[in-house]
Amino acid sequence: EGKDARAAFAENFKSIFNFQNLILSAAAAVAEMTIKVATGFDEARSKLAALTGAGHDFSEAMYGAQRATNLYGVSFDEATESTAKLVAETANFTKFSESAQTELIKTSALLGKLGVDASTSASLFDFFNNNVGMSAEKAMDATKQLAMMGNELGISSAKITKDFQAALPTLAVYGARSVEVFKNLAAEAKAAN
Repeated sequence: EGKDARAAFAENFKSIFNFQNLILSAAAAVAEMTIKVATGFDEARSKLAALTGAGHDFSEAMYGAQRATNLYGVSFDEATESTAKLVAETANFTKFSESAQTELIKTSALLGKLGVDASTSASLFDFFNNNVGMSAEKAMDATKQLAMMGNELGISSAKITKDFQAALPTLAVYGARSVEVFKNLAAEAKAAN
């Protein structure tokens, strides 16, 4: 009976797990994921159009940013929120090239994973770009540097960016050195509790 059962099991196994079934399963999985991504993008695109009132002007930049940060867990909703905040709360976002917009959306969405909300990252970017006169790339780098500074000092990225934002009226006079000045002040404040 044992030999017959093993033979029957082997025969059933071959009929279920053959090359053709594996190929069909893989193709079905790819098709299912493609439909899921397309549906997610369509929903995000509609939401973005409603939030910005700009139609589908920023859809491609948002899509590119989400796909580039997908492995970091950035969803279409997060990319949409970052895009909407950058459109609404920065003066020059709409003037940048699609590739620059994509990079800004990526940065904002990834900072969101560190706890920095999209509104704060948009505000900081706008400060560095408009008030300090930094290019989009340098303003993005300064915003990232500020968020990561919190880790060096033992302060969360969310807190340090909010604190910097609150101190902007005072720090604005330092221009490009404002991050350095703030870092020194934050380090001293942390040391003094």
